[in-house]
Amino acid sequence: MFVHARLADGRRLPALTFRVRRDHPQYAPPMCPRTLAERIVACSGLNGPNRDYVLNTLRELESMGCRDETLGRIARYLSAAADAA
Repeated sequence: MFVHARLADGRRLPALTFRVRRDHPQYAPPMCPRTLAERIVACSGLNGPNRDYVLNTLRELESMGCRDETLGRIARYLSAAADAA
């Protein structure tokens, strides 16, 4: 579903959102960034590795001036996992 997101500078942009269904078998409950990264590294979808999706999302957010510290922490764990492989 698309919504209108408002950035810190007041600009409004269309944003794709996803609804969480906690009753869905693939629902993942809240977990620490390191555990999330471990799960992300092990998964892929129709459009490729989930790792790429996370890193591309972080890069796009940063290009728009949006900072997400938790996503950044997950990305650092993902990069460390790639370096260790």
